[in-house]
Amino acid sequence: MKCKICQREAEEGDFCSLHATAYDNIVKKYEVWRRALKISWKEYLREIAQNSLTGEWARETARYLLNNEEKQDVKQS
Repeated sequence: MKCKICQREAEEGDFCSLHATAYDNIVKKYEVWRRALKISWKEYLREIAQNSLTGEWARETARYLLNNEEKQDVKQS
């Protein structure tokens, strides 16, 4: 199976190891951002995608999620 973002070989799931790691980090950090800034999942992804200090893999993953994700928000704990 190929990564949905870059077409590299996906190890497990929809992403290659690089984009899977970026996805995991994005999801883990969302709770901190949500509490601090009171922003939605989509707003958070936009911030990541536009931030010049964000790494390439994370920006690509955020853009992919913005364009292709069906759910409106991640589950909040």
